[in-house]
Amino acid sequence: MASINSHRAKDGSLTYRVRIRHRGLPLRTASFPTLEEAQQFAEAMSQQYAHMPSKAEKPSVTLMPRHTLSDVLVKYLRDVMPTSEGKDTSYITGTGI
Repeated sequence: MASINSHRAKDGSLTYRVRIRHRGLPLRTASFPTLEEAQQFAEAMSQQYAHMPSKAEKPSVTLMPRHTLSDVLVKYLRDVMPTSEGKDTSYITGTGI
């Protein structure tokens, strides 16, 4: 979906800003000196996005494995902390008590 807004540039001239949003893609913006150019760009991008797959056709995020903070911390303590050379990590792992 495209929207066109008028905007005053730093030099005071009137420009037209096109903002295009399409589900699953980042926001795209562009500025043009005339409304006609802005409309042509918006139409061209809308046609291009119409041929792209919708978010419904992409894999669901819920199919990805979920990790808790506890999982991440345990992995860090197991894999990263033992490689810390010359550092006392007993206060973190609880072995110094």
